[in-house]
Amino acid sequence: MHPLVILHTESSTGWGGQEIRIITESVGMMKRGHRVLIACRPGSMIARRAREQGIETFIMSLGGAFDIAGIRRMRAFLRRHKVDIVNTHSSRDSWCGGFAAKFSGGVKVVRTRHLSIPVKRSFESRLLDGSLPDAVVTTGESLREHIIERVDLDPDRAVSIPTGIDLTRFDPDTVSGEGFRQEFGATDTTPVIGTVGMLRHMKGHVYLVEAAAEVLEEYPQAIFIVVGDVPSASPMKERIATYAAELGSPTASSWPATGTTSPKSWRASTSSYCLRSATRASHRRSARRWRCAGPWSQPTSAG
Repeated sequence: MHPLVILHTESSTGWGGQEIRIITESVGMMKRGHRVLIACRPGSMIARRAREQGIETFIMSLGGAFDIAGIRRMRAFLRRHKVDIVNTHSSRDSWCGGFAAKFSGGVKVVRTRHLSIPVKRSFESRLLDGSLPDAVVTTGESLREHIIERVDLDPDRAVSIPTGIDLTRFDPDTVSGEGFRQEFGATDTTPVIGTVGMLRHMKGHVYLVEAAAEVLEEYPQAIFIVVGDVPSASPMKERIATYAAELGSPTASSWPATGTTSPKSWRASTSSYCLRSATRASHRRSARRWRCAGPWSQPTSAG
């Protein structure tokens, strides 16, 4: 295969699993000899992280379907850089990148859906997830099946590719969580139940807090740890702490930690790791926890 020019578009300005996956895949494709570009909005976290990885990064407005000027600029960009594939990720950039590619001729569009939020049965959804992309990538099989059903997508045009992890970073033979446990006063026999991830409402941290209140009634020596942060100002930290206090479940916290989370925080929770989110089709955290050779639990409705 001849080297390709691949453009990732991301209109989200935050930082989380979606953006981490974009950078990880970009680095992987660069190592395989392809040229990878990332187009993102001003002030986005992914811009800085992408440049740190040596990825060509371009700042654009990335408006929605009615940003005609933005679509024209994107179309000119695709032609100038001779882009072969546009990989879109969020809604706004999927409209912009999708239309620009279709009007450019010969540019393929891959639409990656990261969240398992229900897709509406609407003309807009059929266009965004059905007509504009040449292929749709989901991060879980249940999400793939959902999109196929909701927008009448040809199954051959949809593929599930779960998010991967760096096996060398999350290696139980080289990483120890001893120091992390000591930081929270846990001994070798103390039950430690932890969770790691961005602090967003959809992540379901409140469910862990509710469960903690019940578990602590029977196992008062247990320690619950929430590791995470928010990409910008958010009341989620305070909400979690307040709710825990109301329920009488003292939950330890460690901020920040997200995509650059130290493997020791995963190795530390040797008792159990709790996956709370019901909106992710695939969970990088599950893979990390599995790699660190520890037990974990998740809701039955997760992708």
